[in-house]
Amino acid sequence: MIGDYQYYFAALKRLVDDCPLIIPGGSTINYDNVALEAGRKKGAIRRERKGLSALRQAIDDAAEEQRARITPQNRFKKANDMADKYKALWEQSLGRELCLARQIRELQNEIRSLEKRIPLRVIK
Repeated sequence: MIGDYQYYFAALKRLVDDCPLIIPGGSTINYDNVALEAGRKKGAIRRERKGLSALRQAIDDAAEEQRARITPQNRFKKANDMADKYKALWEQSLGRELCLARQIRELQNEIRSLEKRIPLRVIK
């Protein structure tokens, strides 16, 4: 029976390893996500289907394991890492903005100096 549903087990393994092909990485492990990762529709893994009891048990075990791995400290560390990443991106964009502002100021000064040498005439 397990051979018939090998694609579900392969999808579950990809989700456990956090390298899914179809759904986004870091997704929670549940019946619907395993079905989607296996290329099936949501709800394809249902409790009333008799042949999927081993698969359901494996999904439940993997989901429990995933919940145990996500502790408040891990979530806090991940949030801090994200904050540091976005702070670095903000500082980089601020540096680009300042560089462009300086370049604009230099170009405006160059235009003023050229206007002093050769006055521009306005044609009406």
